[in-house]
Amino acid sequence: MKAKTKEEQNNRLRERISYEMRKYFGQDMDRVNHALKVAQYAEEILKMEGGHPLVVLGAAYLHDIGFKEAEKKYGSASAEDHEKEGKTTAEDILMKLNVQRGIVYEICDIIGHHHHPRTKETLNFQILLEADWLVNMQENGFFKDPKKIEETIGKYFRTVTGEKLANELFL
Repeated sequence: MKAKTKEEQNNRLRERISYEMRKYFGQDMDRVNHALKVAQYAEEILKMEGGHPLVVLGAAYLHDIGFKEAEKKYGSASAEDHEKEGKTTAEDILMKLNVQRGIVYEICDIIGHHHHPRTKETLNFQILLEADWLVNMQENGFFKDPKKIEETIGKYFRTVTGEKLANELFL
């Protein structure tokens, strides 16, 4: 049996992360579908902009994994609460899958503040942020308000590919 390449190993890990996300959310197809759409946009941006595929797609699949625990603990899933709970849940999932510690750390860092960008962010974070906004804009009816779309694009989109996608989808 031949040894797997690094790319094949990473592809397999991404599939396993996606599987764990689906298993975790169970019948909550809204959350599963949201994560899958975010991952799809993230992959599209990633192909053009670069970045670390395992980090970006791992964060895309798991970025809202804290919703269930936040709702259970706090009675709601505010951005802060699901970010905090998401870091812990994501770390548990990733460690169970034997993901390299540095990658676990970066994915969990992204999840832990994905609604609250810092002044300076990594490309991996930026790709996840833009992919999540693309899906949120679709799900929340932004396409009906051109001013809101322009403000959101101006505030959150930094990659050429993400901005182009947002303009094509909403303007």
